[in-house]
Amino acid sequence: MHLFGAPDLGPVDFQTLARTRLPVDALACPPGHCGRAAADLAVPVLPVPGARLRAIVAEVAAESPRTALVFSARWSEEDRYLARSALLRRPDTINIAILGAGEGRSTLALYSRSQVALADFGSNRARLARWLARIGEKVRDEAGR
Repeated sequence: MHLFGAPDLGPVDFQTLARTRLPVDALACPPGHCGRAAADLAVPVLPVPGARLRAIVAEVAAESPRTALVFSARWSEEDRYLARSALLRRPDTINIAILGAGEGRSTLALYSRSQVALADFGSNRARLARWLARIGEKVRDEAGR
């Protein structure tokens, strides 16, 4: 039984995303991809194919404590992760969409949101910033090989 409903908040459509009015979410998006939703963080185009970027995101998620894959779309480049807070184990849903950006290049959109909170005190934005930094490191490491 879940006191506040299922921990996974489900899919999002980044093109029509409507953000909550409460400070409990964060959005990282390439320019022009998230419709009217204002992004907290900009995402660059990366010099890796989409399939490899998706694998790198999975590696970064696996490095994150208390984070698990809860959905992976077979025919589209979308995955969803559930992360739990350290003390109270409150669930956050992280939606990821991989976007092609030309030959051997891709980018991504990320949306992290809390299920049970009136404010997240910046934890979702901090998570996305950490993930983007780590993704960037991994891409640079691969390019340097």
